[in-house]
Amino acid sequence: APGKLMLRNLKELIANNNRLEAQPALSGSDKKELRETRLEIGKRFSFPLACLSVALVAACSAVRAPRGGRSYSFAVGFIIVLSFFVLYFALEPRSVKPVPEALLRSLAPNVVLLLTGMGLLWRVDRV
Repeated sequence: APGKLMLRNLKELIANNNRLEAQPALSGSDKKELRETRLEIGKRFSFPLACLSVALVAACSAVRAPRGGRSYSFAVGFIIVLSFFVLYFALEPRSVKPVPEALLRSLAPNVVLLLTGMGLLWRVDRV
């Protein structure tokens, strides 16, 4: 169950992944559990890094923001976070993928936001 996986630590998730990988033939429920385990492992790496990538984009956007008030800042922040989650769920594998591919797909939104933030930082630095 997905809720059960959220309660496990990373070591237990990796052990569960290895246990399921070692089985010669996976049933439908085992494939689902393996996919969800790999998605949870990806979340454990992706979401903490999302704080850094969103903060970098938001800080650079705030420096260049016109004096539009709180509503402008809220809208920009909402769009940044929304773009992270749209990218995250669009790249989420729908079937069982190898662990490295699942990790790369879960970290891709962070990479996109970090590159965007570095580009914005370069632009802010030039102003």
